[in-house]
Amino acid sequence: VPTGISAIQAVNVLKGFSGVKKRPALVLARLAKNDLILCQITSRSYADLDAVELRQESFCEGRLISLSFIRPGKIFTANLSIVESCVARVRQDVHQATVRKIEALLNSGY
Repeated sequence: VPTGISAIQAVNVLKGFSGVKKRPALVLARLAKNDLILCQITSRSYADLDAVELRQESFCEGRLISLSFIRPGKIFTANLSIVESCVARVRQDVHQATVRKIEALLNSGY
């Protein structure tokens, strides 16, 4: 499974008692022991002013089925073992815009 930075991975996420559901996530960094730092991607903006919109032109490889949003305030870690596949790869400027928004959130003091 390709896990380079800017890759969008299909991550298997536990959904309570209903089992496992695949969700896309942006790879921000690959860590030791096959761990990844990921950022949530959703098809809903949730009126999130920090969300980075993903349109078809946002990708350099692959695509997502519908208009989606990277949520810079929703960062998580996961092991490579729950990653199913590489779905797409965002352009470098989209990845950099996401990182800048994460940095701004971390520096905001909230």
